[in-house]
Amino acid sequence: MQSDAHAVACRGDARGASRWTRPYVTLRAFVDQRQRVYSCSGSFHRGLNPTRSVPLLSFNTIDTRIRGMSSGEAIHGLGTDSKAIEDYYQEWGPEKYEANLREWGYNAPSVVINKVTEMCATAPVESARVLDAGCGSGFQIADFQAAGFPGANVSAIDIWQGGLDAAAKRGYYGSLSKVDLQTAPYPFDDHTFDAVISVGVLTYINPDSPCLSELIRVTKPGGIICYTNRTDKCDLWAPVEKALEDSGKWESVERSDRLPYLPN
Repeated sequence: MQSDAHAVACRGDARGASRWTRPYVTLRAFVDQRQRVYSCSGSFHRGLNPTRSVPLLSFNTIDTRIRGMSSGEAIHGLGTDSKAIEDYYQEWGPEKYEANLREWGYNAPSVVINKVTEMCATAPVESARVLDAGCGSGFQIADFQAAGFPGANVSAIDIWQGGLDAAAKRGYYGSLSKVDLQTAPYPFDDHTFDAVISVGVLTYINPDSPCLSELIRVTKPGGIICYTNRTDKCDLWAPVEKALEDSGKWESVERSDRLPYLPN
């Protein structure tokens, strides 16, 4: 089964509200998959001491967890607990994470970066300041480079230290910081960035967190904000998005049709 997504964009008004675009990701068929993952993940860290005997169930549970990661099933059971999400990605590891993304044909970063390139109006690509909010291991760096964004102008944040370490080895980002996107303030001044992207991140963030307000705060008036979200999460985020629009913080520009996103 192939899951899909939507993309949306919004444009600043005369008062200088930030523009935003959000590819919405549709993964509606995951309820049973989540239940299956939950049922097998409770003791996956047990029995790793090689000097002790290990019940077969523990090995089976570990194997199921790994299979769930590589198939795209396990990630859909994650909630919004920052520590649990960090631990999950730390266990997954940058090499397995990127290998799985390639196997899945994961192209959401390319879609978002192309949209930002098209719609960024406050500065040309070669001088635009960009924030990659939830950069992971830097999987999308090739897309930034292909679009012409100089790495020195791109800042990146993530909660996953292993991902940040892997991204640093690529030598692209102008700055890298460990940041919990559910906690304010982010380590940037107001109106710093011409464009902000956040790909595959908001699904695992509580809509009541200061995340969107912080993304708007660090974006220049008239700047573009582009993020992805599963469409089964859209109703949870809609009140926050509307409140920000009603208060003149940003304005809707565009919404995509459903787009391929993750397997299963």
